[in-house]
Amino acid sequence: MKDKVLTILCDFLAALRAHKDFAAEDFRLTSDYNESLTLGQKENELLGPYNMPSISKSLTATLYIRWNDKKVSNVNLNYEGILNFDKEIGGWREKAFHDEWAPAVWHESVFDNADALKYKMYDPEIAEIVDGKAGFLFDAIKHADTKLRSVSKLITVNAFAAVNRRFIFLGPDAGEPVYDFDFSLAGIAFELDNQYSDSFIKRRIFTFKDIDPMIEKALRFYPAFSAKTDKKDALPKPAVKSVILTPSVSESFINKYLMSNLYGRPVVEKQARFSLGDFSSHEKFFRDDISIKYEPDFDDFEVNNIPLTYEGVYSEPVYFVKHGKLQTPMLDLKYAKKAEMQPTAYLSPDTFQCSEYKLKIETGEYECVNNILDDMRDGFIIFDVLGMHTQDHTSGDFSISAPHAVMVRDGKPAGLVKLSISGNFFEILNHHNTKFLNWYCEGDSVLMKCTCS
Repeated sequence: MKDKVLTILCDFLAALRAHKDFAAEDFRLTSDYNESLTLGQKENELLGPYNMPSISKSLTATLYIRWNDKKVSNVNLNYEGILNFDKEIGGWREKAFHDEWAPAVWHESVFDNADALKYKMYDPEIAEIVDGKAGFLFDAIKHADTKLRSVSKLITVNAFAAVNRRFIFLGPDAGEPVYDFDFSLAGIAFELDNQYSDSFIKRRIFTFKDIDPMIEKALRFYPAFSAKTDKKDALPKPAVKSVILTPSVSESFINKYLMSNLYGRPVVEKQARFSLGDFSSHEKFFRDDISIKYEPDFDDFEVNNIPLTYEGVYSEPVYFVKHGKLQTPMLDLKYAKKAEMQPTAYLSPDTFQCSEYKLKIETGEYECVNNILDDMRDGFIIFDVLGMHTQDHTSGDFSISAPHAVMVRDGKPAGLVKLSISGNFFEILNHHNTKFLNWYCEGDSVLMKCTCS
């Protein structure tokens, strides 16, 4: 199937262009062929009835059409729809709509397929696993399970490997893809007693050296989950808490209060904290040492390493905030047109249809969390939060529960306590005592040390 995908797509486009109802001035077809293999154990049982091995192959595509009458259509296709498009093309045309802000098809002039192939985004070892040589995934699951048995009664471990071939066809006469490249992804995740979890994911295959730091963290902190602590005894007076937000919690805050206010759609539609004028005049909203950017990492197989957005725009490194000052929203083609600005590489998940991008926050040197914890006399590590979806992303105010917070006393985990934490994220972010930390001293995870009420 893999070798036939390009032929299938080229045949589809030839038939589409020849179809009597296809009167288009321009179009873009972005198609993904994905193969993946997932293995795992659920609550100590390897490959049980609720965790069967999963082998998946799929062909999907998005077709953006600008018809001759200036109407547009966005069409999602699967394998069946590609083979039998003639049954559906009438519906595409019937549902086409006028949109004065509909963008033209983007034809990238400074980037070509040879440039795309330079990105470190495809690991042949992952492709071998997907093809059936899955012994390493079993070994990795067994390794994590064996190491974690001493601290957990029920252990769930999942590992996956996936390869993707992406094609982007551009223009009314497109017979061959303008872009044709492969990328891969692999990861492993575990959960202890349905309470504590951690994961690792990159575009290269993971190793035991990648897994062991996660295991070491779990061995250090998870025993404290069974040491219950009275909240009245745990909280300082007054109840101002020095807290460390783990990577998953930090990501929740960043997505809620930074991403949602930097995405182009809410900015342009005046539903964000920041306005277009704020970006145009480079207003200062953050500390001088804070910069927020998208940038591929050419030294490792990071999830950032993908050369083009789904719309075919070159994923050029870009600052959204630089030295505390706003630079540009995250703009897809439509909202770049509305904003009269250049499109950027980092788009919202619903527009970009991909979760492979990661935002980077620059703030001088990140400190290692181990050093911070060793020096912490009284504080808490927040492992998860509830209620984030109910908070107002524009104000920055939050008041949420933290059901799994580990109390730290004299640098050591002392027990589990349920907390409520509140504050204003923007005030916390800009406070001089707020620090960004590395969970594993690798630079590929981020957490925050700050003060909450």
